Amino acid sequence: MAIFKVGDRVRRIKHSGKITNCPVGFETIVEDFLGYGNGFWYRGADGSRQNSTTPTDWELVETGPVRTVTRKEIVPGVYGVVRVYGTGSRGVNVDITGNYSHKSSDELRAAASVFNELADALDVAQ
Repeated sequence: MAIFKVGDRVRRIKHSGKITNCPVGFETIVEDFLGYGNGFWYRGADGSRQNSTTPTDWELVETGPVRTVTRKEIVPGVYGVVRVYGTGSRGVNVDITGNYSHKSSDELRAAASVFNELADALDVAQ
């Protein structure tokens, strides 16, 4: 059974075998597991893909009480006939391009889809 998980941040603490391009103290992320044993793939100091067959040469880097999470955010721009700008914590500024112009049923449906997507993102953010 592997001692690390994919996505774990690890630090090299020794070299049991051939010295690679990552010195003791080098930190990286476990990208994948080898097809055998407890080894794993990672990116070396030069950015090349490396593997380690001796996970005991590594230690898990403990993280603090704050972590980075993936979240949706509203991106200003023009989406069909809807212009999105001035996003904030309490809402988002939008307008319909060509305010007094005629809009087809397809344009209105596309605009409604944009508004629904914006509303969903705001619901999650609050």
